[in-house]
Amino acid sequence: SGMLYPVPWAKAPLAIIGELAWLRTLLVGVLIFRRPALEKFGFFPTAEEWRAGVKWFLLFVPVALAVGMPIGFAKLRTLPADPARVALAVVGTFAGHFIFVALREELLFRGLLLPRLRTALGGTRGLLLTSVLFGAVHLPFGQFPNWRFAVVATIAGWFYGRSYLATGSIRSAMVTHALTNVMARVFLST
Repeated sequence: SGMLYPVPWAKAPLAIIGELAWLRTLLVGVLIFRRPALEKFGFFPTAEEWRAGVKWFLLFVPVALAVGMPIGFAKLRTLPADPARVALAVVGTFAGHFIFVALREELLFRGLLLPRLRTALGGTRGLLLTSVLFGAVHLPFGQFPNWRFAVVATIAGWFYGRSYLATGSIRSAMVTHALTNVMARVFLST
């Protein structure tokens, strides 16, 4: 059959294996590098974290569009005429991505890796390497290698890192990340 992994359950998507691997990697990272990732851990951003998260998202948007559209990563999506459907999509996408995507990715990349790489390599180089690593993990999304996604994710990772550094909390980076995913899922076709 040529499959790397046999299908464990006929109706279960194979993507669950990747999700479980992410969870395992994150748990090992937290156990090894507990601090500073868990110093300001929590689910509810403060007003300062919301401000920083929104600020770095708004700074990222023009860069994302200027890079993502010309390389063919994204194009504007036609939205439904019903504003309530759009609002529901925005709120639902934000909540889902904030809890299930941004939390684990920001904890790993900004909470665990970024502080250590900044200490080991210096501020700018540590932020750059963390961003490149973040972009690299997006290579397998869709058709491998998805270099377009990796390029945009690398740039996004830099903005998520700046958001984290503005407050010292992954929650502000989570806000930036979840807003970025709302833009990508609701307003763009990627």
